[in-house]
Amino acid sequence: MAITSALLTKILYEFMALSALLLLGTFLRAKVKVFQNLFLPASVIGGFIGLLLGPVVLGKSAIIPFPADWIKDFAVYPGILIIPIIAAAPLGIVLPNKREFAGSVGPHFIIATAIIFFQFAAGSFIGGFFIATDPKIYPTLGLELFGGFWGGHATAGLLGGTLKDLGLPYWQLSQGVCVTTATVGLISGIVIGTALINWAARKKYTKVLTKPSDIPEPIKKGYFVDVQKQPSVGRTTILSESIDVLAFHLALILSVTGLAYLILFFLKRKHILILQDLSVWLWALLLMFGVWALICKLKIDWTIDRKIVNRVSSLLMEYAVTAAIVSIPVRTVLEYIVPIIFLSIVAIIITTVICVYPMGARFLPDPWLERGIATFGQSTGVFMTGMLLLRIADPDFRTEALTSYSLSFALSSLFAWPFFALAPKIILSWGPFSFAGLSLVIALFVLVIAYIIGWTYPSPSKR
Repeated sequence: MAITSALLTKILYEFMALSALLLLGTFLRAKVKVFQNLFLPASVIGGFIGLLLGPVVLGKSAIIPFPADWIKDFAVYPGILIIPIIAAAPLGIVLPNKREFAGSVGPHFIIATAIIFFQFAAGSFIGGFFIATDPKIYPTLGLELFGGFWGGHATAGLLGGTLKDLGLPYWQLSQGVCVTTATVGLISGIVIGTALINWAARKKYTKVLTKPSDIPEPIKKGYFVDVQKQPSVGRTTILSESIDVLAFHLALILSVTGLAYLILFFLKRKHILILQDLSVWLWALLLMFGVWALICKLKIDWTIDRKIVNRVSSLLMEYAVTAAIVSIPVRTVLEYIVPIIFLSIVAIIITTVICVYPMGARFLPDPWLERGIATFGQSTGVFMTGMLLLRIADPDFRTEALTSYSLSFALSSLFAWPFFALAPKIILSWGPFSFAGLSLVIALFVLVIAYIIGWTYPSPSKR
């Protein structure tokens, strides 16, 4: 397709519309109590406003009359924007030393990894059950449990993009189901997570919090008025006289992503089996591992600031989430409301059991509740959901939970994304129950390894 001025202008208009929804979501988060109490991000609020007031729900009576081709474009954006987000994952990671890994990060990594594969197993088993009862249901149903809960809204675009690349016509439906489960996960994760913290405080399981406390207003409203309390975005590793530091990080991420596209193009042109079937975002992830290793080898890792990398990823994430929600095919997704309910209920139960109590309490070192609640938040929403719950349990981050949470999430992600890339192909080849069995075996294997190493601890009442 030729790149014309009209096409670029259209894309600009679409991003203007998404930007307006983001600003509207930010304003409503700051002013509306229910949004504050649910801690809904501006992208989710703005996305649902665009959906409910747009043509997807209201048709010709839409208050926000997006053109039909815009809605189609919005459905594609998440699958594209998620690729550089995934590519950026290894950039700037600092691995823990042996002592830190053995005593703190390792046990947390076990729980963070186990919940990934338990969610895969549960989702695929439920999907297989519904497929067996109704052959009309698409064959990969169930991946939305992991995609929505552990992955979050933007991962819906990743799932949709992967299915689209495989030529599967139901990719947008699956993406819509995943966005729906992600919304349920985000809200339930915050509500249930806060309740778990209050329960733990009353039982004296928390290390810092001695009683249920009110959440600070700035966290609810989504902004800091006090300039002294506004956190830093990151380090200026490159002088602006040379290149803007944000542009430098974005250029590196997009360059590696572009190289991944070139490699995949070459592999498909040469018809190289297996390798040509891997998703472009998986190639981008693998390439970034190599690039980051080279940067460290050349001792120029000082040019990379992990906070800046996170800001670039977050920027892309905001637009991906808004676009994914605006384009949910509501009428079709509603036909899957029963599977969505089952997926969501099971996801909440197993995530609570594994991350917090009773398994989290036995596999996590002190402060076990703070570590577990952070991973619970991430496994029902996104990384920042875990940060939010950890901030409630440990307001000043006085425990080492923040460090082990960040590192365990980064390390477990390295297993989650490749497995997620292979999941649709495995399900289509072996069936959902075989994939569920494989995932369950891996999850149990991870826990057995922890038991053999000795990463198990007394129950909270005996500590």
